[in-house]
Amino acid sequence: MNTFTIDTFERPRLRDHVTVEVSGRSAILEYRQQGCTLEFPEGTEQEATSLVTALKQGGRTDAELRAAHPVLGEELAVMLRELDALGLLTESGTPRVPDAIKGRQFYNDLYRMADRAKRRYFKSRYYEALLSGEVTRAQLIGYALEYYHLVAMAPTLLAPALAYADSPRSKTLLLDFYESELRHDRFLIGALGAVGVSADTLAETVPLPATFTLCSSLGAYARQHLLSFKAALFLFEEPYDEFNDAFRARCQALEMPPRFYEPIIRHAALNEDAEHDAISERLVSDVEAVSTEEQQVVKKHIAIMIETLARQEEQILRYYGDPSNPCPRLFA
Repeated sequence: MNTFTIDTFERPRLRDHVTVEVSGRSAILEYRQQGCTLEFPEGTEQEATSLVTALKQGGRTDAELRAAHPVLGEELAVMLRELDALGLLTESGTPRVPDAIKGRQFYNDLYRMADRAKRRYFKSRYYEALLSGEVTRAQLIGYALEYYHLVAMAPTLLAPALAYADSPRSKTLLLDFYESELRHDRFLIGALGAVGVSADTLAETVPLPATFTLCSSLGAYARQHLLSFKAALFLFEEPYDEFNDAFRARCQALEMPPRFYEPIIRHAALNEDAEHDAISERLVSDVEAVSTEEQQVVKKHIAIMIETLARQEEQILRYYGDPSNPCPRLFA
């Protein structure tokens, strides 16, 4: 699967005060008493020195960096991603870019970025498998199980954000959203009960790694980076009528009981009627100003979230598509 996390930097450069020492095929980077060592492939010593110089100067796009360092090839993208993960990269910026923008403008930029990213990198494999008739009964149940974990955890993940609400309006919006998400897991409990997965069994289930990552990320953002939490919510609340229609049709084709798929479709319609997909727009628009640095941090988090959603679909198809794997997944 392609990734696009590094695309959040238009013109990456090393942060101010990052010191670099290049020796042969190694480059030692240090910043605020921490650092890393980059090991370059054999035969790329000249390009290694050139790359470090280019990143110190900044101003070049990812495409320009690749064109100027063809020998490094795919290694360049890996190195940029590692430097980004260590917090050593920032945006070069230009005099035309303001230091901060209004929250509403930032949300519009963020939404466009997410839309481009999803269209370019995230072609729903699960949806395609539904349309082609490849999804099995176990994979339908598996989707509901992973959906259950997200819905059941939602109030717990939302709660910390209430303590850090940064304005009266933000607190009201979060509180209303929290109340609207309470006990929605009952839809999924009823649906899964119709295919033999009891509530007691659900309490012993283990989510797939990607599902666990999504929950953990939302919980961490709610406690540690409220703007990222606000921005991420729309990813889970956008209406997807075509998917719901395909899900229902596949369930019917496999003669699944209506008590399984109807509560799932009802829950999706409930979110749409309540305009839950607008929650991020309302929360982010309430922010007075978003700095350039904050914009990049949030965009990176949203990019990672979209990548994880794509991986979740792949894991659902792979795990629940293997008859030798237990469904549901239970604690050992």
